[in-house]
Amino acid sequence: VKKYLSLLPAPLIPPGILVGITVFSDDVVEHVLRQLPDTAQAQVAMISVHLARIAEQSAVNKMTPKNLATVFGATLSARGDMTLMGLAARLVEYIILHPLRARIPPLARVRLPLSREGSNVS
Repeated sequence: VKKYLSLLPAPLIPPGILVGITVFSDDVVEHVLRQLPDTAQAQVAMISVHLARIAEQSAVNKMTPKNLATVFGATLSARGDMTLMGLAARLVEYIILHPLRARIPPLARVRLPLSREGSNVS
C-alpha cells in the first residue's frame, strides 16, 4: 500500500488542506474529505479500514495506530513537507481509530479473509 501511495503523482490528501487544522474530530475529517475527489475519498476510506485491521493486531505486529500513522501520514499527505508531517500523522491516526467504512463504495465493502484458514477459498 505504501509503495502504491508513493508512486501516485500527487498525495491522496493534498497537504494544503491540512494547513490551519489544530484538532481532529469527525467534523474536521468530514470537511477535509469533502474537499477531495470521490475516488480519493473512497481510497482514503479503504486505506483507513485496512490500517485499522492492521492496528487490531498490534499485540503481534507492533503496528499501533500511532506507528501506522507515522509511517503512512507522510505518504498520504505530507510527502517530505516536514512542517505538515505531524499534522498528516495525526489525521491518519484519527482515521485509523475511526475507520471511514461508510465512505467505501458498496461493491468494495467485501471483506476478504486474511488467510485461507477458516475460509471457503480454494
